[in-house]
Amino acid sequence: MDSVGLKGIAARQLDFRGLPWETLIHTLPIGIYTCDSAGRLVRYNSQAAELWGRAPDLDRTDYRFCGRYKAYRLTGEPIDFAQGPIAQVLKTGKPMRAKEAILERPDGSRIFIQADTEPLFDEAVGKAATCEVDLALLDINLGGKKIYPVAEVLARRKVPMVFSTGYGAAGIEPHWQRYPVVQKPFMARELERALAQAREMTL
Repeated sequence: MDSVGLKGIAARQLDFRGLPWETLIHTLPIGIYTCDSAGRLVRYNSQAAELWGRAPDLDRTDYRFCGRYKAYRLTGEPIDFAQGPIAQVLKTGKPMRAKEAILERPDGSRIFIQADTEPLFDEAVGKAATCEVDLALLDINLGGKKIYPVAEVLARRKVPMVFSTGYGAAGIEPHWQRYPVVQKPFMARELERALAQAREMTL
């Protein structure tokens, strides 16, 4: 079985500054790929295709969460694509690092990998970190993306927050349940009460 280690790549003396994205991902000596919020494969580099042993057609919608053929845990147990790292990161919004697995290629060969999965979010996180915010009403799920990375930034800045979800408090991860929640659809007075509670928490 081949062995590929992905740790320590950042320590190499490589200068990629100024390179366009499409050039950069094909220059890096590691496999890289991205998925959209629904888990559909959007982009990958030649190194990822080499690891998978195939080059998936991006026009096909059945490639979800990865372009691999098959994958197994080190115990030999098969990994369901829908339960793999990408699916978990899309669900939680939290990165997963140094996850080890065995990939099986279409030709039957296998390769050991160690992978990092990092969520890439839109400008909302940047605005949460840099804009003046008096208070925030955060919808838990927007377009398939969890709002928790934005909430983490606002929490560090001690910005009053209220979460909004169709499931009430049950739709919030335990770590965030101490914050006020309004269940959709909600009345104006319910929102006013939750916002007042959020302000009191930051005093």
